[in-house]
Amino acid sequence: MSIGGRGRRGFTLFETVIAVAILVLGLGAVAATFRLALRSGAAAREEMAALNAGRIELEDLTSRPFDDPSLDGRSYAFTAAGYQGRYTVTVVNASIKDVKVTVNWYSMAGRASREVTLTTTMASTLH
Repeated sequence: MSIGGRGRRGFTLFETVIAVAILVLGLGAVAATFRLALRSGAAAREEMAALNAGRIELEDLTSRPFDDPSLDGRSYAFTAAGYQGRYTVTVVNASIKDVKVTVNWYSMAGRASREVTLTTTMASTLH
């Protein structure tokens, strides 16, 4: 028994409303963080797939003979693994060529156009 008044049992309506508001704010923050983590994961998967498409094209180009006509110092479009891109071959001198592969895509995660570029240098082999 309490002295000087009624015994207090449970929570008041005001305390309950404050507790629920704090709980909702906390859950909202967790949901926002979860959404951001999902978007970041999706963006990373998209970029990894684009890098893979570029790597596939770059490996295909570097496996061709040095004097292949498609390595003549111009720019070409390609499609690899569902991605669009361009590769440019720059003839540095008679025995060296720089190859640049650029893959473009529209990121659903970031809702923006993105691109990755891979470069390498090819040298003719001496026999």
